[in-house]
Amino acid sequence: MPLPLGHRSALGREDFLVAPGNEEAVAWLDRWPDWPSPALLLHGPPGCGKSHLAQVFAATSGARVITGTPDLVLHPPTLLNGVRAVVIDDVDRALEAGVAEGSLFHL
Repeated sequence: MPLPLGHRSALGREDFLVAPGNEEAVAWLDRWPDWPSPALLLHGPPGCGKSHLAQVFAATSGARVITGTPDLVLHPPTLLNGVRAVVIDDVDRALEAGVAEGSLFHL
């Protein structure tokens, strides 16, 4: 019997558990914009919290979040207009589809 329990999105900083496996990634994101390079790549197995951490970063930095290939394929020149940071979530899926590599290069 299904219960009518509500659902809330839990992608805030207060919902993110910092642990030994992700504390270095959290520290790097906390240093933004004082990075030695203009980009940071988060990688790890599915379900380890990359997307959640990306949402936390976007909320604190004002970064534009791009998920999937449609934006990358249709609007690459305008994706960075007016933003200081951008998050590209699930970039591996875009690359596997074979349609976003050129768009990523031109960001």
